[in-house]
Amino acid sequence: MKILDNITITDEALLTVSPGTKVEFGGFYHIKVEGAIQANGEAENRIIFSSHNPQDFSIDYATSGAWNGIKFTNTSALNPVSKFEYCNFEYSKSFGDTAKGGVISAYGYSNLRLVNSEFSNNLADYGGAISLEYQSSPTIFGCLFKNNHAFINGSPIYCSYSFPKITNSTIVNNTVLYDDIYYKTGAIYTFISKPKITNNIFWNNISNYFTEEQLIECKGYYTTYNDIQNGHPGKGNIDLDPLFIISGEIPFSLTDASPCIDAGSPDTTTIFISGSDLEGNPRVFQNKIDMGAYEWHDSIGVDTGYSNPLSEAICYPNPCHGLAKFEFKLNKNILKQNKIESGVLSIYNIKGRKITTVKALKEKNMLGSENFYAEWDGTNSRGISVQTGIYFYQFEINDKIYAQSKLVWIR
Repeated sequence: MKILDNITITDEALLTVSPGTKVEFGGFYHIKVEGAIQANGEAENRIIFSSHNPQDFSIDYATSGAWNGIKFTNTSALNPVSKFEYCNFEYSKSFGDTAKGGVISAYGYSNLRLVNSEFSNNLADYGGAISLEYQSSPTIFGCLFKNNHAFINGSPIYCSYSFPKITNSTIVNNTVLYDDIYYKTGAIYTFISKPKITNNIFWNNISNYFTEEQLIECKGYYTTYNDIQNGHPGKGNIDLDPLFIISGEIPFSLTDASPCIDAGSPDTTTIFISGSDLEGNPRVFQNKIDMGAYEWHDSIGVDTGYSNPLSEAICYPNPCHGLAKFEFKLNKNILKQNKIESGVLSIYNIKGRKITTVKALKEKNMLGSENFYAEWDGTNSRGISVQTGIYFYQFEINDKIYAQSKLVWIR
């Protein structure tokens, strides 16, 4: 989808954007929302908002290589909720008459959710990624803010007279460019506001303010269970290196030694929690939640050479498309000892992370042996179709592994 002029979504109108869409701005254009917009991507099929010429983007007031964000100004709350999920926002700027909110600018509007989305390489005078003014209190959950810039304040987020909920986000490597060391600047700047900040990571966000604070005028009572560089008042907050995985497919996810694992709020009933994290993995693991946009999951360490002389596994067809069928033949002595009627088929992605489980039922054949059968339709635990690639499957009875192998799924 290419945008070649400013767009207005009129009052009572709803614009929906399908998973996998790239919204490409051919110039310094914006989307003004008077009605509602819903861009619901998927973890493996994201929606991208970007510039047609990102190679021309620069950290200055030039408009080349940039678009001009998404604007909500006194948008009626009678319209449906506006929601962005699994979206990537990049190369947007706001300055001059629209100096606030590089990507999202909300004035007097709260009916907005930003979930499991990434904001990178955006720029504004105030709020390199997001500006919230005059009773704007959206929900921001599971987002990654990286490499955003503000000329004056709030490298990713500026907040004035507003009460947003910012939860389980990773805010890292954002920069305020204002050079006065006595002017309070930080990653999140608030003015007469009470953002509720829970389970986030704030690290390596740079400003010239002499105390090197990450959060400006954020109340300790509303700032809880975060990892905040240089510290901040509030229950459960820590100041420890989050030990990110910097390179690879998921930068800024957590290593297994991270102090942010299981360090989120022990009471998740009072905050909005999405069922999955920024990568699409289950958000709450073993009844505990981490800090940041990514939930750490221990991998199973799949061994593609695994074999068990007491069992045989068949997957057909393989490569699979549409529906994969599985048959597991177990030694009769195992069946007699366990006396069970079903097992569990687990599917794992190439990273060793479980994406779904399927029940495997026992069935007698004409020769009297008892085999287990299962089918998988190529969807994850949330019913979303997986991408083409290599997957591992594992058959278990009472938590004991009896078969393990791999398959190729073709979407």
